Amino acid sequence: MLTGLTGAGKTSVLQHLLRERAGLNAAVIGSGDGPAGPGSFSRTEEKVIRLATEAGSYELRGDLLLEAGRLARENWFDYLLVENPGFAALAPVRRTFVLGNAAYGLDLPQRTRLDTLVAVVDACRFFADWHAPLERPAEPSTDGEPAAWFRADVLVEQLEAANVVVINKTDQVSAEELGRLRALLGQLCPGARLVEATFGRVDPAELLHTGRYGPQPPDSPPPAPPAAQGMNTYRFRDERPFHPARLWEFVREGWPAQVLRSQGLFWLASRPDEVLRWDQAGPRAGPPPPAAGGPPCPTATRTRCFGATSCCCWPAGTRSFRTG
Repeated sequence: MLTGLTGAGKTSVLQHLLRERAGLNAAVIGSGDGPAGPGSFSRTEEKVIRLATEAGSYELRGDLLLEAGRLARENWFDYLLVENPGFAALAPVRRTFVLGNAAYGLDLPQRTRLDTLVAVVDACRFFADWHAPLERPAEPSTDGEPAAWFRADVLVEQLEAANVVVINKTDQVSAEELGRLRALLGQLCPGARLVEATFGRVDPAELLHTGRYGPQPPDSPPPAPPAAQGMNTYRFRDERPFHPARLWEFVREGWPAQVLRSQGLFWLASRPDEVLRWDQAGPRAGPPPPAAGGPPCPTATRTRCFGATSCCCWPAGTRSFRTG
């Protein structure tokens, strides 16, 4: 699976893989015109569907279910390469291949194995993209995910899910700039392999048949990577809830610009029975998203009054990334 912002070089990487595939029969599903010859490229239009199950509802890519199912039934290829549109959500694609859906006549997990999630980033434009708004804010997800307003929201989803990150266009940046980018990527996706490239030229062995994909174990964040290039990771734990008014004032007026990424779970003193999820990337810091589910605040009896506690930190698993 290839993902990345428009212009990062996904198509260049795809073209290089097809040229250097060494006899591997590859099928390609993409949203553009496609670099492959007749019979090996399928063009689809993104179609997200919502399915309700006993365990809850989730989104899948209906176009991929149908097209990947057709290709799997034909059974002529060794490897399927999927190019995700630049600003399309990645979560529905992962669920499509991991969960599938019998209603479409094919259980994809029985016929396919998700091998590698590859994120392609533009070394020259990464930091500008991180602070840039989307041309059009994304529609809210139907399964509880907040809408994306900045390119950083899209980049974070791609990078934190990636098994391999291709840093493309490295010839257009200095060694210092490349080192700073590698340091940030090492903090954002510590479990991913970083591969440098120019014009999308990557050793196919770095991307194909790696076996790197695997479901993320719940509630087990990776160990904090060491500080590098002035970028550090901080983790906070506290059982006390936030004061809602002071938290809102801090988010609106005092949010530090050098915090590039933060996420975690927390409580509000006004809603001590609900566990809320915090998720911030780039310049966006907003009000608390919907409840994530979890135990009530253990200190609720002494903090139910709004003024009983000072603004403190997240109770578990929070990560924030800072420069300087």
